[in-house]
Amino acid sequence: MQNPEPKIVVFHCNWAGRYILDALGRARTRLPGAALPVQVSCLGRMHPGLVLRALEGGADGVLLLGCPEEDCRYRVSGEKVNKKYTEAQDLAALLGLPPEQVRLLRVAPDETEQVLRALAEMAAGSLSAQPEAAQGGGAP
Repeated sequence: MQNPEPKIVVFHCNWAGRYILDALGRARTRLPGAALPVQVSCLGRMHPGLVLRALEGGADGVLLLGCPEEDCRYRVSGEKVNKKYTEAQDLAALLGLPPEQVRLLRVAPDETEQVLRALAEMAAGSLSAQPEAAQGGGAP
């Protein structure tokens, strides 16, 4: 039996994150893992509980995709985004997930390769974190 692809929820901002995902979609680029984009106005305004909900709902990982600190259209401080990210990682730890399964990536609109690389790393990490039986290596 073939393994399902890891589910990665991508919370992205209205600006850089959305632009990158739109560009990848127009180019018909296949995203690593079963990526599910979810738009939020700004990562600094997002409640960390949304990350917990995604993980409780079956996501194998969460990528927080936002603008570079100096380019936030809402002028949200990098410190506020970092605080939300730390809170999200703490919530994931309550579920026993390794910290790298919740990642923060701040990218400019032309940095599509960084997003693809982060998703690929998260998908690979999710597969290796699954129990052996779930990967098809255990007893039938």
